[in-house]
Amino acid sequence: MKPLFSNTLVTLLLLTGPFATTAAADCGRQHAPPFISGGIGEDERLDMRVVACNYNLRLVFAQAGSGAYLAAVRVRIEDATTHARLINTVAKGPFFYASLPPGSYDVRVRYRGQVQERNFVIRDGNTRTSHFYWP
Repeated sequence: MKPLFSNTLVTLLLLTGPFATTAAADCGRQHAPPFISGGIGEDERLDMRVVACNYNLRLVFAQAGSGAYLAAVRVRIEDATTHARLINTVAKGPFFYASLPPGSYDVRVRYRGQVQERNFVIRDGNTRTSHFYWP
């Protein structure tokens, strides 16, 4: 019975080896700065407030006029100097927080086809907060 287990284990390792290598390579290429998004419901908003101090760029998405919070906003952050795309995601809620090293960043947000762009300079120890509103 032991040889069967050993042969099965070897076969399993041989079959999954390429997938494990691919997964490891994909993980290695991901150098996105830490970010979180959320804030749907009172509990999630409270959770976001608790961790906000860990992030130096804070974006808030809302509807113009009513101030109703928006989710599913596409967020793209690029290094303004190198134009390297650092973050490209969809916010899961009205709050999007990122922890960026000091530098200049181009932020592009899109909601229902309408795009807004802003540039932010992040300095050591400073926090930038910006609200985006859509009609």
